[in-house]
Amino acid sequence: MTFSAPKSVSVLWALSELKERAVIDATQCTAVMEAIRHLEKEAACSRRGQGGRCREQAAGPLSAQFDHYTSRKLDPQLRTHCFIFNMAPQKDGS
Repeated sequence: MTFSAPKSVSVLWALSELKERAVIDATQCTAVMEAIRHLEKEAACSRRGQGGRCREQAAGPLSAQFDHYTSRKLDPQLRTHCFIFNMAPQKDGS
């Protein structure tokens, strides 16, 4: 999944001092984490048993996040790539 800030936010980030960039980065991170929490609550499930017949709500999706600040053309483009792995812990810890 990719979470992109609006172009105006990306341009603001590019033109800002370090202190303001940190605030924008934190806001981007908060938005991404909220989206991941929503995904966890509404869609994250795992399957158990023969053929994966038993569906259970997972304790949370495993993901890795990578922030980027420019497009391939080096234009300002604040975005976060989230790799959601095809595995998740069960609520019982397994």
